[in-house]
Amino acid sequence: MFFRNMKVSAGEGSVRGFFLSRGLFFLLLLFAVALGFVLAALLRGFYPQRDIQRSSATAFVNASGVASESVLTSVASASALASGTDALPPAREEAASVTRQLQSLVQLGRHYEANAAIREALIKFPDDPEILIVAAAFFQAVNNPLAAEKMLLKALAADRNRQGVIHGLVNTYIQAGLWSLAENIAQGSLQKFPADPVLVLALADCARLLANLPEAILRYQEYLRLVPNASADSHFYLAQCLRLSGSENEMTLYHYRKALQIQASHVPTLNDYSLQLASSGDFVEAVKLIPALLEHSREAAFALDTAGLVNLLAKQLDTAEPLLLKAQAGEPGNPNIAAHLSILYSQTGDQVKAEEWAKQAEACCRGDQVLLKGVMDEYKTYRP
Repeated sequence: MFFRNMKVSAGEGSVRGFFLSRGLFFLLLLFAVALGFVLAALLRGFYPQRDIQRSSATAFVNASGVASESVLTSVASASALASGTDALPPAREEAASVTRQLQSLVQLGRHYEANAAIREALIKFPDDPEILIVAAAFFQAVNNPLAAEKMLLKALAADRNRQGVIHGLVNTYIQAGLWSLAENIAQGSLQKFPADPVLVLALADCARLLANLPEAILRYQEYLRLVPNASADSHFYLAQCLRLSGSENEMTLYHYRKALQIQASHVPTLNDYSLQLASSGDFVEAVKLIPALLEHSREAAFALDTAGLVNLLAKQLDTAEPLLLKAQAGEPGNPNIAAHLSILYSQTGDQVKAEEWAKQAEACCRGDQVLLKGVMDEYKTYRP
């Protein structure tokens, strides 16, 4: 029994009533202690953020949300971790050593260890700009832009002229989807730091995400002049912007080829380039890219759909059908895949299936007229 009806002496008289049993009292005490530990852990951030992996394929499909170059790399490498060969004061030397250790943990993706080490470092060096920058890089890596912003604003208050802080803020706002804000900060900072490649790239990414294709093209071209050995991402996004703007096809294809020269396994380029070649009538070269696309994407639904569509455009209908059906099984709610199956069966002469898949494509849009228009526009593009 948790409650007992007891008679208790009190002074010259006695009191009868219900009292807690000893067992319930201890249970409530243990619950209160446990609740206290949980609240303390939450307030101190004891539990590390969950690592969220991203794939380049997802970035290609959504084409939004992140800067094209690694946010972690641009933030952590933007600031110098040592000041030449001059001897540093002992305290600063210790902070620099801690910074290097933290940077290694973050770059290696050892987020559990980095989380604990960063919190220790911030207790000991709460206002050190370099440690704050690496802490921001960590929070960006685990998809926590609000915490990253807090670190960077604190670092900015300590040193308003540190480029690494500006880089971090811009990339944080891009990651958070605040593209106009990021663009304004990058534009203003570029006047203070002319020809800064990180800021130029950020402006290119912002323009692309804001659908300002002419500006994005100019900025990507400027960035590639500043950084000739840039990553495949930069060439891919420039090619994408050129294609969407209706620019000269040869220039678009050049940057796709350049991206693959830098990284042969770059899935977004393999996907986009194969479609561009097929749309241009170069079916032989388009089909050659399909095995690599399927391998490096691990046969993701979007890659299977592209492979099916390329074969469909090349009139290889027997090859296209199983690819499209497998893609549809992976993403049954994707209206574009259903539309591609409708095109396939209209070419094979099976009008019943063609109509069924056309209805399925419309149903997948769930009344979203903008989405439906996009699906129908693509349908008209690829329909014979």
